[in-house]
Parts: sequence; structure tokens; C-alpha cells
Amino acid sequence: LSGGSDGIIRVWNAKSFDFEMALEGHSEGVFTFCRAGATKIVSGSADGSIRIWDTTTWQCDNVVDIGDDCRVYCVAYFEKHIFSTSGDGTISVWNM
Repeated sequence: LSGGSDGIIRVWNAKSFDFEMALEGHSEGVFTFCRAGATKIVSGSADGSIRIWDTTTWQCDNVVDIGDDCRVYCVAYFEKHIFSTSGDGTISVWNM
């Protein structure tokens, strides 16, 4: 995976390094993402949102809107919880 300043997450083949698909949904740059269990990816963006993607369908399952003026700089996953850090200096915990 790679996140771009255009808000698109790109999925790459790990063996051939070929581009496979684009995950669109964020409106600004994608700063961070992490694996969340066996079939989920969590992403955070400058648009102030966290998105949860299903890796079996590559569709966005859920969106957590933190706020337009609050960039999401880091996300982590642990035991059905998402942790995020934001531009306003907060660390938040979200139930998945």
C-alpha cells in the first residue's frame, strides 16, 4: 500500500510490484494506514477522517469523521480498537 497527497491509497502486488488498484475516498493526502485484523485496513488523512477498508472487497466499510480542521497523522490497531493522533494534539481511541 501507498498513500498519496491526492487522497488515493494505491494497492501494489507484493511480489511483482505491479499496481493493482486505487482506493478512493479521502479528499486530501493520506498520511497513515495500518492492518486491522485479518481483513481490514485503517487509513488516516489530512481531510480529518479515518476510513476502514475491507481487504476482501476493497470497499470502505466505515468512516470516522474527526473534523475538517483536524488532520489524522497516525493510526494503530489493537484488540478491536483504533488509536489515532491528530493535528490538534489529541490521541483518540475508537471501537472498531
